[in-house]
Amino acid sequence: MPKDQIYISEVREVKRGVNKNGAWVLWNVIDQRDGKETRYSTFEDKYLAMKGQEVEIEYEEKPSKMLNPKTGKPYVNKSIIESRVKKETPAYSQLTELMGRVGDLEERVQKLELGDLKDIP
Repeated sequence: MPKDQIYISEVREVKRGVNKNGAWVLWNVIDQRDGKETRYSTFEDKYLAMKGQEVEIEYEEKPSKMLNPKTGKPYVNKSIIESRVKKETPAYSQLTELMGRVGDLEERVQKLELGDLKDIP
């Protein structure tokens, strides 16, 4: 698997959902240098706290089913490979808790916008 040193210029939410293991969010970690943007996908939110930093990642490349209209070749999807051993730091725990609170607030705002005032704590 290739490794690379990337500069995290942005982390974008792609989509979110729920499965049998609970809620998940797919993120794009954006490396933008020399006017070129490279996206790496991950389900880890730890990269939100790394914006503006250079980090080393390991990733895998898989050809997409979609073709690039300019080249006629498939796009290449790059996914960050995460270590199976999680190193939980106090900052990571705080960020995880904060992201949960943001999700709760988003849900409350949606209910308010829909006029659903009951069941809002």
